[in-house]
Amino acid sequence: MASDRPGIEPARLTPGAGGEPFSETYGDYYSALDDPLAEARHVFLAGNDLPARWGGRRSFTVGETGFGTGLNFLVAWDAWAAAAPADARLHFVSVEKHPFARVDLGRIHRTRGHFPGRSRALLAQYPPCVPGFHRLTFDGGRVVLTLLFGDAGDVLPQLAARVDAWFLDGFAPARNPDMWTPGLYRQLARLSGPGATLATFTAAGHVRRGLQAEGFAMEKRPGFGRKREMLAGRHPAGGPAIHRRPERPWYALPEPAGDGPVAVIGAGLAGSHVAERLAARGHDVELVERRDAPGAEASGNHAGILMPNLARDWNPPSRIAASGFLHALRHLRQLDAGRCPPRWRSGGVLRLPRGPRHRDQLLRILEALALPADFVDWLDRAEASEVAGVPLADGGWHFPDGAWVQPASLCQANLEAHAGRIRRHFVREVAGLAREGDGWRLDDVHGRPVLHARQVVLANATDARRLIPGGWLDLAPVRGQVSLAPADGARARLQAVVCGEGYAIPPVDDVLCFGASFNKNDPTPGPTPEDHRDNLARLAGLAPSLAEGLETADLAGRAGQRATTADRLPVVGPVVDAAAFERDYDDLYLGRDPADYPEPRFHPGLHVISGLGARGLAWAPLAAELLAAQIDGDPLPLEKALVDHLNPARFLVRRLRRNPRDRH
Repeated sequence: MASDRPGIEPARLTPGAGGEPFSETYGDYYSALDDPLAEARHVFLAGNDLPARWGGRRSFTVGETGFGTGLNFLVAWDAWAAAAPADARLHFVSVEKHPFARVDLGRIHRTRGHFPGRSRALLAQYPPCVPGFHRLTFDGGRVVLTLLFGDAGDVLPQLAARVDAWFLDGFAPARNPDMWTPGLYRQLARLSGPGATLATFTAAGHVRRGLQAEGFAMEKRPGFGRKREMLAGRHPAGGPAIHRRPERPWYALPEPAGDGPVAVIGAGLAGSHVAERLAARGHDVELVERRDAPGAEASGNHAGILMPNLARDWNPPSRIAASGFLHALRHLRQLDAGRCPPRWRSGGVLRLPRGPRHRDQLLRILEALALPADFVDWLDRAEASEVAGVPLADGGWHFPDGAWVQPASLCQANLEAHAGRIRRHFVREVAGLAREGDGWRLDDVHGRPVLHARQVVLANATDARRLIPGGWLDLAPVRGQVSLAPADGARARLQAVVCGEGYAIPPVDDVLCFGASFNKNDPTPGPTPEDHRDNLARLAGLAPSLAEGLETADLAGRAGQRATTADRLPVVGPVVDAAAFERDYDDLYLGRDPADYPEPRFHPGLHVISGLGARGLAWAPLAAELLAAQIDGDPLPLEKALVDHLNPARFLVRRLRRNPRDRH
């Protein structure tokens, strides 16, 4: 994906004949004028022999070029709900270069009136026009939509999926020639599973020949309405294995291990989210936690902030942060419908600059990224103060959907969402792992077995390093202290999260939570007056009225150890055999052809999710979805390049890229 100016150009809503949306850019309608529903069913469902092929399938993946108005997705979802096995899952992966803004998509759906219930569910989760991958789930996880916002030529090479049926949509080849290219056909072949089918409304000869050149057996079929013919095809062999990485074999992922119970060690934000995601997919989860409740350690603060960090060059941390932030909001809203909703409020987050130079930098970042205002915008001092409810030191970025969350309540909500599949083992500490049979034995501090599981997820912060064979993972603790004050006076009027050098969260249970320190190599267990004093200074720098009348002696607080990494990104993925990895890639610094290297060897069934640092609320939901998708072999919810940036083996790769004499 291009990284210099990522802003998406949304589709413009232009009603045409009969109210059907028309694209001025491509000079074409989004659907047939006479009967859009019948066209979608004839071309894409019948053209792929659906729903007949769904019988007996536990999972089925549809890939689409051109999400448009979402009609094909709604048609597929409706057919899946009626005909697919009750325990099966539909993955629908769709590319869109020019997505509609939510308000315009809502107008189209209201005009058409198709599938009103499903339309409302889609619109409730539909993301802002932010580039990247966006994963939406419906019907309790039975239907999963992954939207890829960007040019097909950029985003499809970043997709890891195994597609069973293609809906080759988009505007006609004569009107949109930039999409119908040999590069697109190569990606369709790469992503196709054995026997994958394809259907498209066009019968253009160059499209048929291009697909045939990539191994699709093509045929003409009767078209819909005024279109005499359409194309359908099948790819007998399919592309390479979903997790192969010929361009970077050291970042290849293992093949899915299959069914069976999964042990998750740790019940904080990382562990509770992984447990929820695995249980939602039908896994029985054995959750082991050394404390007597979820979210009792670094995830136990009174409240925390949900917002993304952004950089001017739209670098990998920014892209992951943006996708993670939006994914976390969707996850919270879905948990709201459960029996144990988390405590949170989406009242907006304001990020203020540290001074004039930083103010200019923040303005330049927004100009460079060209992100939509419903994701992030700039407010001047007066506007920001009105949103916050108190006078602020300056204006700044405004994330209108930014939120505060009570982390422990979120951990509890995750566990209650699928309580029947999550067995809790509290006040049990895992001190060692041992390979036993086809799985892992978890031992306590006395060497006694706690349980046995085929797969294990280490979600226990820096302790994950201790349990990984060889202890090679680069994780370090950083102490963070938050301060708590009575919410009286101006503090009671704070309406939005305000952050900059520090942060302040609107009152929760009549308590203002603010902070926070970030102290490396500091094992101090409880709050200190020094950190309270520093937190007060940060608070006064954001909004002087919030700090008025407060003394260090008035404050309560809490300190915890966050797990961090050198590059400040989480570690999410399978655990490689480090000794074998170093032997296989010892000469990586020489720059040899990647084809000369094997794929890595792994500790079977061992995975890790850690290093969430101070951004656990934004990282954890998407990181957990990514790990669960890797375990089950689902389409991945992030671009391959970003998955590589989270791969635990990246630290080994970086060391091996250095000359041996420079390795330490």
